[in-house]
Amino acid sequence: MKYIHVPVLVHEVLQGLDIKAHSNVIDATVGGGGHARAILEQSSPDGFLLGLDWDEIAVDVARKNLAEFGKRVVMKNDSYVNVDNHISEVGDRPIHAILADLGLSSAQLDDKSRGFSFLSDSKLSMRFDNQEGLDAKDIVNTYSEKELVRIFKEYGEESLARNIAKEICKVRNTDEITGSMLSDICKRTYAMKFKKKSTTHPATRVWQALRIEVNQEFENIKNFIPKALELLEPGGRLGIITFHSLEDALVKKIFRSFVQAPPPDLNSPLPEEFTPIARLITRKSIKPTEEEVRENPRARSAQLRIIEKI
Repeated sequence: MKYIHVPVLVHEVLQGLDIKAHSNVIDATVGGGGHARAILEQSSPDGFLLGLDWDEIAVDVARKNLAEFGKRVVMKNDSYVNVDNHISEVGDRPIHAILADLGLSSAQLDDKSRGFSFLSDSKLSMRFDNQEGLDAKDIVNTYSEKELVRIFKEYGEESLARNIAKEICKVRNTDEITGSMLSDICKRTYAMKFKKKSTTHPATRVWQALRIEVNQEFENIKNFIPKALELLEPGGRLGIITFHSLEDALVKKIFRSFVQAPPPDLNSPLPEEFTPIARLITRKSIKPTEEEVRENPRARSAQLRIIEKI
């Protein structure tokens, strides 16, 4: 299978992370190496890059795609949330920037065996690491109706969460739910509720919710950002690219927690002391230009936020 990685917001990443000659960078979600290549070229002649990815296929492809950079790049097959476990690979180099692109690659979406797309009758997996363990099939076939409603609402903001969950539980009494069956359930539920055809596929939010639940994406973001800031040298920058509003809102909230004091506790006699450890480089998220979206439609929902360690 060909692994395609068209990186988004490349110019904005290089500029926002202030990549220079000799910059040492961690690409925590290296994918096929699109951003990594741009970073290594910008940090020439001897900038270093540590690349991580949960997807072992992506790591293998990135190694090949970036082989020309030799010892300037090291790849590791692991989740970005474990970035601190691989810091020894950087040696005594100061870390000037860290990037995490939280989107799916075209290859992951197009690989039917992974179950990331609702446009094919694919295996309901949705695991980033492609290993054994909890997957989307387990969730839709074993979670209670109440649990399904929760994840569809919380992680997908699905307005018909209760209707879809109820129909899933009804169907699975006689048949194991497959990818095409789940997609049909979503389409059928929307058709019964709305006369006007949806501009987006009715299964979009359910697929998003399942993927987040399978990979514990929100918990990983919460754990990753403090680790990343800890690893950066003062003046170093962390950039995160998100692809949906819930993800962006979470990153924004966590970034602000390192920049400004929380609201005062009215039950506390004395205000807690707060010392900011970072400053916002982007007060509003950076979005792709119209030209980039025309060339790469999957970039349309990308948003980049950057924070700098003090």
